[in-house]
Amino acid sequence: MKTIKNVILKRLILIVLFVFLGILFTSCDSHNIVVPPDEVNFSIHGERLYFAESDQQVYWVSQANNYSVFYISSFNKNADKNWEIEREESGEIYALKDGRLFYVTQYGKITAYDETGEEIFETDLDLSGVSNSNFMLNQKEELVVNLISSPNYHTVYCSINIDGEKTTSPKIPSLSTSHTYNYPLGGYIAEGFTDYNANYKWYIYRLWDDFSVKWVYCVENDGHNVWIDDISKDGKILFHGDEHGSYLNSFLKELNPKGKVVNTISLEGDVKAAYFNKKIVVLSGGSIKVLNPNFSITTEFEEEFKFGWIQAFEDSFFVYSPGSYLFPDGSYPEVIYDGYCRQYDENNLLFSKDYEQSGFAEIGDNGQLYYLK
Repeated sequence: MKTIKNVILKRLILIVLFVFLGILFTSCDSHNIVVPPDEVNFSIHGERLYFAESDQQVYWVSQANNYSVFYISSFNKNADKNWEIEREESGEIYALKDGRLFYVTQYGKITAYDETGEEIFETDLDLSGVSNSNFMLNQKEELVVNLISSPNYHTVYCSINIDGEKTTSPKIPSLSTSHTYNYPLGGYIAEGFTDYNANYKWYIYRLWDDFSVKWVYCVENDGHNVWIDDISKDGKILFHGDEHGSYLNSFLKELNPKGKVVNTISLEGDVKAAYFNKKIVVLSGGSIKVLNPNFSITTEFEEEFKFGWIQAFEDSFFVYSPGSYLFPDGSYPEVIYDGYCRQYDENNLLFSKDYEQSGFAEIGDNGQLYYLK
């Protein structure tokens, strides 16, 4: 017969064992031992073109039959299909948090849908002669586009809400726009360039909510072919460009919220950069560098990456590409390579996997890896 003493002893042993295992798992977490995320697999038509997500839904734009039919597909985040719409034109999705969305074609046809796929309105902006207009959702979840774009010498913006109401900004003289971004401190950050032949300059500038200009930074003396990489929550701006017109030598610089350069570093080759855990991660010259806030290098990994993108979260960042593959008729794209996804913390590679033609496709806002069947 078991004594009370033996029962108590066994229970104590079990408690000690559970405490030990808890400490072990906590230790593993503190050292960033990562289990690869579960796969969420989506079934779409033909080749994927664009991806977007709202709070509850994931959207894909795909094509079949050699670009003769396009599909907008809505899924929940477990990959169960909600609805699907056929379109004749390729377009991009701009999804509101509540599941409503804008579908925008290259030349400015805009269709709004509710969360069930029912059309709300359709309108047409004439962008046929505009080569560098880009759409975005602002902080009010309005669709914003620069109606006049680089390399012109002025800019005009149009904002459209989900009910179809339009607002056009006054003309912004002497500044051009190719991309516009939401600014965490209010308003927008824009970048653009002027005419190649007459007065070739790159600009980064801040706009208020009403599109009036707060400040302008001219990149004329720093080189050209300039792109904004990331904007921090406290308003700092990372941008890179070709140093003195050379595609082999690049720079990465940082503007403070007043539009003044506060940090700079010279790099090799193409550059991509993102803010990460109060530091900065950079892809450049066959390596991944982690920079301190003053741009000194704290960590460097020598890695081979092809056309890599960065997605940074609080404790880790991903370097990834879904790959690029020929269609059955060999028509597109010209660049062909397999996909890959690598997850790092500040010091280590945590997770790495390569993918052939089917497989990894996107990283969601919460760090979930999405796959195609």
